[in-house]
Amino acid sequence: MAGGRQIVFDTGRRVMAGGCGCGGGQGLFTGGPGISVAGSGTQTNPRILTVVADPEMCEIVQDAAGSSLCAGNGLVYDDEAGCLGVKLSQKAGNTIRLGTDGGLWIGAEPNPVDARCGRTVDSLPDFACMPLFGPGRNLPYHGDRTSILHGMAAGADGIYMNVGVTCDRVAFVAANQALNEYPFEPAIGYQWRHTTAAQVRNIRLGWRSLQQPASTVWPGPLTLEEFLNITQGRAVAILNVTVLNAAEDQYLIEQLRRRCCERQVIVIGTAPAVLPRLAAYQEAGIDTGALAGGTGGTAAEVQGAGCRWAWLPVQADDDTVSTFVAAGLETVLWNSARRFHLERARRLGCRGFSPDDMRYQCNPSPCRLEKDPWCYDTPPTGQISDEEANGRFAGWQGGRYDDSDDPATDPPELKGPCGWEFSKAPENRAKIRQAITLGWACPIPGLDVWRRGYEIVWRVRFNSTAARTGGTGLIFGALDDRCPTRSDGGALDAGATGYSALFLHSNHGLQLRRLPSETGAPLAETRSISYPPFPGYWYRFKLRITPGEISFWQLDRDGEIAGVNRIDNIRDSTYRGGYLHLYKLNRFGTASWTPVDVAFRDLTINPIPEGG
Repeated sequence: MAGGRQIVFDTGRRVMAGGCGCGGGQGLFTGGPGISVAGSGTQTNPRILTVVADPEMCEIVQDAAGSSLCAGNGLVYDDEAGCLGVKLSQKAGNTIRLGTDGGLWIGAEPNPVDARCGRTVDSLPDFACMPLFGPGRNLPYHGDRTSILHGMAAGADGIYMNVGVTCDRVAFVAANQALNEYPFEPAIGYQWRHTTAAQVRNIRLGWRSLQQPASTVWPGPLTLEEFLNITQGRAVAILNVTVLNAAEDQYLIEQLRRRCCERQVIVIGTAPAVLPRLAAYQEAGIDTGALAGGTGGTAAEVQGAGCRWAWLPVQADDDTVSTFVAAGLETVLWNSARRFHLERARRLGCRGFSPDDMRYQCNPSPCRLEKDPWCYDTPPTGQISDEEANGRFAGWQGGRYDDSDDPATDPPELKGPCGWEFSKAPENRAKIRQAITLGWACPIPGLDVWRRGYEIVWRVRFNSTAARTGGTGLIFGALDDRCPTRSDGGALDAGATGYSALFLHSNHGLQLRRLPSETGAPLAETRSISYPPFPGYWYRFKLRITPGEISFWQLDRDGEIAGVNRIDNIRDSTYRGGYLHLYKLNRFGTASWTPVDVAFRDLTINPIPEGG
């Protein structure tokens, strides 16, 4: 071609003109458009094929992929790589995506879901409560059947659990991601995949620090099958698969599809490491999410991985939470039981809240005096008996905590024991140790409802007064936190500013404390009476909360303030309501731990009347 440029393709092979390859004969090649043939085909003059390319044609081809041809709808062009690709719509509802093999993929329809399926991901309320492991902390068991049932009975929309798969292909759910994290006996010390199902079955959720005998411990982790038998149709299962690998992911998907529960679970993992693995669950029609925030993945990373959900810690600042919400991710704040974290989640537009203690409801009714829904309907086996020799439950009656044994005095909707009384018999010490932090609580309104304030009167008895380690005894407090004690048995976790707690220690007398903030800062104010109670005697106390002041008094038999045993006028004008607690706090985690025998009865809560 005139003015053309030659590009010669020569592989080093000689193309012979003769069919036999020995030279001579007629040529077998003729040059078509843009191709020339030279040489005679002999050993000394081989034929050479030459492609002649027109420079203008090359420019047109180059421009066609660059600017002359534009990427139309559904296409994108990478100028640097010179590649055409498919453009995927980011609009909600799009089901076309790139499969794990790099091709276009439209997920198979998950098993059909209708109203008969009960609770599904698609039927979650606008603000969902999805606690961790059932009731959670400060119990001698969590993540087992009983705790999960208690959490669901308290109103859980979903239950969050970690998943592990054993080497013999059995999936378990538990509170901890790895077996070597378990503080329980026997400590296996292996990852799930290094353990058999039989070994896992041998785990018992009994606290080692209390050295409980095998007859009093609770069952070990549930299998996935057992867990779904409890939750399916009643609560969404949130499954953390961080510790699984790709093969275990496929096994889990098979199990979920076999049970037809793809729309009744949410599979999550720690971002960003787990995000690529979640594509396999998405292809199966399962909702996915990420534990994100901070160094754990940005909103863009979570969304780019195809996740619909994001769990953020309550420590995440407002800007971070708002970024995830604005990205269209169903955002959940997690790992707290305090109402101010719950209210913050609502305020920031989150889709839900994951408390770590389901004794705290996500939707409490703080202006109604009611029995706490978490309370046991019957004494836990092996802990507390309803016989007088071992201790006795008292009934809850309206706004009064009464020690009557007559069940007829209990309103129908409030039947069942709530609270406890231990005797001082030595054979009951083990039962007291097992109780750990059993307690009772009910919601009470703040001063915005009972504007003049209110008074709480109750009686308490210490059955022994020997020296105790710090934090033992009976704790009485009005806190916004449904679980006021730290797991080490030490001081109270801090509540919201202005929330107050009253301590009764068998060796310290009486203390009234005000907690300054949610940060765990030192107590802003403490008032104490050095008054060790006399063993076996019932003492009567009154706590009076008014706008601006809190006072605490011991009362005599006639209901009058008894002498100097009083603490007046701790300034506190910010009390906004919360939960009244009567807790027996045992000190554990120390070899010198000893129980304290205590009892309470005759509790009344009343607003201060006009002129009172």
